[in-house]
Amino acid sequence: MEKRIREVYDDFVEAFSRILGNHPEVTDTRAAAMALIGAVQGIAVQGLLQAPERSIDDLAKGFVNMLAEW
Repeated sequence: MEKRIREVYDDFVEAFSRILGNHPEVTDTRAAAMALIGAVQGIAVQGLLQAPERSIDDLAKGFVNMLAEW
């Protein structure tokens, strides 16, 4: 089971790395992809912990809006 989870995680990292390769400010695409996956995981966990006061959608919108301003 652990091996399969790792394979799926690596597939996501590789896919995001390829996409981030087009970003002019990203120099380490693998690290950026791992950070993005970690942020999404954090949003999911916080969405569960903060419910019903804050939804996962609210948290995701807040994250995207924060990044858009930078």
